[in-house]
Amino acid sequence: DLVLGVFGVGVDHWAESLDGKSAILVARGSNEIISDRGAGIGFVWVRFDSLVVYSCYCSPNCSIQDFDIFLGGLEESVRHLQGTQVELVIAGDFNSHSIEWGSSTVDMRGSLLSDLASTLGLVVCNEGSRPTYRRVNAASVIDITLARVTPTSRLHVTDWTVLDNEYSASDHLYISYKLTCSGTLSAPSITRRTRAEYSLPKTTKHTQH
Repeated sequence: DLVLGVFGVGVDHWAESLDGKSAILVARGSNEIISDRGAGIGFVWVRFDSLVVYSCYCSPNCSIQDFDIFLGGLEESVRHLQGTQVELVIAGDFNSHSIEWGSSTVDMRGSLLSDLASTLGLVVCNEGSRPTYRRVNAASVIDITLARVTPTSRLHVTDWTVLDNEYSASDHLYISYKLTCSGTLSAPSITRRTRAEYSLPKTTKHTQH
């Protein structure tokens, strides 16, 4: 789940994927207004002015065919929004492995996701190889943050880090990063099973779980 906490005045807002496995919450007290929203199987997005944030989840138990269908729906959604010149952040538990985001191995799901990111002009924001998922007998990097950052973009994602010393009540660890939005763009805070805090157009710190 992705928690967008923009602190100010306002009411809570909630959006979830069509299968109910991924969600976005705009925290109470936010002065950000969701101007649009959408959802598919395994993903949900909300829009604030020219910033669009996605929260995604795909089960590790689904087949490659189902994963490809999930990515196809995500790609169609992103392409539909690309014509509107939005700033874009996609955060999710993709249960995919690739050295591009710090895994020690590459699997088919990782290759498919990497190809999609390249096709859509998305960059991987993950830094380092510290696990984002940890159990007694297993650890991996499966929580991924992607963003569309261009030379003319007003969105910059920095200081991406895994908060392995902070209790998350889950086998997924919190991830913290900053979104810096220049110009007049206003950005909210983000968490994927995440906690995030925004104060725009200044630098905003996000936490993703």
